Amino acid sequence: MKLFVRNMLVLGLASMLAFSGCAKYKSQPLPKLQAIVEEKKDVEVSAQALTERECRKAFSRRILNKGYQPIQLIIKNKSRYTYILDAANIELQLEPTQLVAKQLHLNTAGRVVSWAAAGLFIWPFYIAAAVEGCRSSDANRELNHDFAQRTISDESRIYIHPGSMINKVIFVTTDNFRNKFNLRLFSKEHDELLDFEVRI
Repeated sequence: MKLFVRNMLVLGLASMLAFSGCAKYKSQPLPKLQAIVEEKKDVEVSAQALTERECRKAFSRRILNKGYQPIQLIIKNKSRYTYILDAANIELQLEPTQLVAKQLHLNTAGRVVSWAAAGLFIWPFYIAAAVEGCRSSDANRELNHDFAQRTISDESRIYIHPGSMINKVIFVTTDNFRNKFNLRLFSKEHDELLDFEVRI
């Protein structure tokens, strides 16, 4: 009986070490852009659609698999003026960042219940349930923070100052994806609207 309990304990701990800790979020820099650049009045705009592999590397998640196409957008302002990028001036149906992030969240409750159910038979799995619950909750929080920093949502308004650039991601559903769209930048300083036809 002691040998059985010991074996169960070893099995439980080994399983916990093997599978626990899968709940994590790790972001990496966005890929280098290999896209067509359009330039007007010392402002450059370029974009590219991210592949599933690039999504996994940059955001630690399968995003296309969830029905969203991430588009990396880079704008370099080499002019003397500040330009404003309003999400409403991107002629694509952008998805709210919070909605996309929520679809990519780990199922904290599901993970806890699965480990706890195993704990009914082998008690160390209760420890794994607690660990996985905390880790998946932390991973979801990190994902939300990262998305808030690196994406343009449907209500974003971004100031691009002289000599600066933005390198962010927008999300559209895979059904609404287009490889060509218009984008407008506005400068209050000299009341100018720049129109770009962006090709992916």
